[in-house]
Amino acid sequence: MLIFINYLCYIFAGLWLGLIASCIIVYKILSYFGITRVPKISEGHFVEGLSFTKDYFGSYKKHQKEFMEACQLIQRFKLKDFIVIALYYDSPNSVEENKLRSSIGIYTKNKDSIENITEEFEKYCEENGYNKNELPNSRSLFCNWKYFNFVSMIIGVQKFYKLLDKNLKDDSFKKTFRIDESKIKASIEVYELDHNSMTFYVPLINGDKFMLFKKDK
Repeated sequence: MLIFINYLCYIFAGLWLGLIASCIIVYKILSYFGITRVPKISEGHFVEGLSFTKDYFGSYKKHQKEFMEACQLIQRFKLKDFIVIALYYDSPNSVEENKLRSSIGIYTKNKDSIENITEEFEKYCEENGYNKNELPNSRSLFCNWKYFNFVSMIIGVQKFYKLLDKNLKDDSFKKTFRIDESKIKASIEVYELDHNSMTFYVPLINGDKFMLFKKDK
C-alpha cells in the first residue's frame, strides 16, 4: 500500500511540474508576441534631425508598403544611421479612414550622416515625392517597445495608443507632464530595425514644426 501511495505522489508531482512548465512556456510565448507586456509612457526628448518623408491619406493599419519603401531607400543609398520614421496627425476615432493623414520616410539625428548626404540622393527624393524637413528638439511623451515579429509590433502599437488615449483623459497625468493638448500636432513612431525596437514620441513643444503634411487630396 505504501509503495502505491508513493507511486501516486510521484505521478502527482510529475503532473504539477508538467503544469508549471507548461504555464511558463505559455507565458513566454505570450510575452514573445507582446500580449503580456505593458507599455510605459514617460517623459523623454525627441532629438533634432533631418527627415525625408512622403505624405499619405488612408488607414493607419495599411502602410506596410510605405514602410518597405522607406527601408529600401535606406538600403539603396546605403544611408548610415538613417532609420524609418512615421508621423500621424489625426485620431482614427474622429476622422474618416480615407482622410487620415500621415507622413512616412526616413530620419537621422547623426550630424555626420546629414553632412554626407549626396546630391544624387536629394535629387531622387525630390523626383519621387519625398519632402525634406528639419525636425526640432522637443520635450515629448516617450515609450519604447521591443518587438520580435510583426504581431508583437502591431500589438505594441495598439497598446501604446490605447494607453495614450486613456492618459490624455486623465487630468493628473496631463498636470504631471505639463501637457497642453492644443500644442500636440503629431505622434511619431521611430523604427530601429537592426535592434527590433520601436519608439513612440508625442512632441509637447514645437508642435507646429512636426506638421510635415503638405499633400492635397
